[in-house]
Amino acid sequence: MAKNIYDITLALAGVCQAAHLAQQLAHQGHCPQDVFEVSLRSLLDLNPADTLTVYGNDESNLRFGLESLIAVLHNPSRQGAGAEITRYTLAC
Repeated sequence: MAKNIYDITLALAGVCQAAHLAQQLAHQGHCPQDVFEVSLRSLLDLNPADTLTVYGNDESNLRFGLESLIAVLHNPSRQGAGAEITRYTLAC
């Protein structure tokens, strides 16, 4: 289990990324293919060396999730896309 803020942030960004992808798929029927592939591969890494390894050893693979996390934190509204992503994230 991660015990430092860096690994915790990466993990939370990964969850937000998956939640945002789920929202896009539900509403639009599509999502960014490259981001989807990163998230899908993260499910298959059952024994990673560290948190970043889960996301292909590249922080930029979590850009979509980090941007989603920032947007959710900056918009505390209980309505709209941000609220939906927050609900998806908390459901994980």
